[in-house]
Amino acid sequence: MDIDERAVQLASFSVLMKARAKNSRILRRSPKLNIVTVRSTQNLSLPAGKEFVESDWRPLLEAFKEADSLGSLITPPALDEAKLLTQVDAFETENPVFKAGAQSFRDLVKQARLLRQQYSVVVANPPYMGGGAFNSTLKDFVSKNYNRSKSDLFAVFLERCIELLRVSGLLGTINQQVWMFLSSYERLREYLLSHFFMVNMAHLGARAFPEIGGEVVQSTAFVLKRESVKKKAGLYIRLIDYKDSKQKEAEFSNLDNRYLRVDQENFRKIPGSAITYWISEGFINAFVQGTPVDSVATPRKGMVTADNERFIRSWNELFISNISFGLSSRKQSVESGSRWFPYHKGGTFRNWYGHHNWVVDWEDDGFRLLNMKNEWYKVGSTNHNLDFILSLQLYGRK
Repeated sequence: MDIDERAVQLASFSVLMKARAKNSRILRRSPKLNIVTVRSTQNLSLPAGKEFVESDWRPLLEAFKEADSLGSLITPPALDEAKLLTQVDAFETENPVFKAGAQSFRDLVKQARLLRQQYSVVVANPPYMGGGAFNSTLKDFVSKNYNRSKSDLFAVFLERCIELLRVSGLLGTINQQVWMFLSSYERLREYLLSHFFMVNMAHLGARAFPEIGGEVVQSTAFVLKRESVKKKAGLYIRLIDYKDSKQKEAEFSNLDNRYLRVDQENFRKIPGSAITYWISEGFINAFVQGTPVDSVATPRKGMVTADNERFIRSWNELFISNISFGLSSRKQSVESGSRWFPYHKGGTFRNWYGHHNWVVDWEDDGFRLLNMKNEWYKVGSTNHNLDFILSLQLYGRK
């Protein structure tokens, strides 16, 4: 099902050509395909006549009013298909000129049936669109019906697809990997891990398709089963380190890339329930038995300059008299009159001690850094934890 009629036409053609490759006589039977355009009922009105019972049709007409924006995300109300089609047939018999209009109501019943019934197998390559790009209709609908997956349309469709599964049904899909890790998808992960079994996953990463280059689109393909399974392990194949689709395909069968018997209950032992299938039992036990950092300290994002070349120097590049050390507050930094202050921004691995190389321009409480605008006339630095900067507490870039 699609809101784009041309996409439906192309899908229908593709299915028929594949069918004809196996059966050259298939087109002689005028096969009926379950491939339809999800049509809006915005301009569809019930004709006057005793055959149509408005109370039978009104819920259906209301449900698909915004179908141009919502498409197959719509879950239609319960319907008596036979009763509705009987009404259409009766009206068409009494009004033969209504034949074209009658088909619109038959199509409405069909699209409702296809979106209400459940399936043993669902396969999907859902569309990607960040929540910030939703129109008002889609945004309101998703917030109300798919709140835990509202960050991106691919996640919304993931949730919609599993609604279409029967018990023990299988969903095969490919989408962006961000749902596996980001905090904005934590509730979605919790839901999936609690109610579904991850049968297998091919973690593809970037450049999974020759048509899509760069690092922006990072994909994962997986199969979910609609059942909650305890102590049953899935198979995970890690292909993110290979540079293009050909290498990923060649390495798919390499046993070194396979993580067997991964118990998905382990994901729930990690804060945020990230899908970290590659980590060891010892790593997981560290979360279970160890002391979380946030129980003894307050983790915060450190300073972001947005232009290190402008705002950061090595301390030996400057006069020592213009660097202030040992201050414990922003107020003291202003009173010092200095421009440069120690800055711990991290770096390569060192044992025990190091990386005290840098100073940052924080004159007048960071006026230059906090007010510098980029080429789009927006402030580039994002510093939301200023009370942790220039304090006695540890701070850094990350």
